[in-house]
Amino acid sequence: MTPNDRSFTDTTLQDVTDRLDAAGYAGQFRAEPGSELRCLTCRQTFAASSLHADDVLRLEGASDPGEMTIVITLVCPHCETKGTLVARYGPEASLEEADVLAAVERTPHEGSHGLTPPGVG
Repeated sequence: MTPNDRSFTDTTLQDVTDRLDAAGYAGQFRAEPGSELRCLTCRQTFAASSLHADDVLRLEGASDPGEMTIVITLVCPHCETKGTLVARYGPEASLEEADVLAAVERTPHEGSHGLTPPGVG
């Protein structure tokens, strides 16, 4: 995780994805072997290191801080679909997720895409 990643325990994944859908990030990406991402709209793969994350939000379960999920907003370099990568991080992450998370450039900025939950930030 980078110092700029934001972490929340009182926001659900559904809340985050609903907000992102409303902000135009309706597509989805999947972590693939070799530090690659697949756009689930155009089905093309590309190096995770070739992208800059528009925003990053870490979610931890309120009842179980071990439930660690990260949501990263991206834009496909092939079809320009705006979407999200939802992945596990920490010990629960798959090898593919861990490699992709290490490769994607993440320099998020506060308040982008309305991800900050009410009363935070």
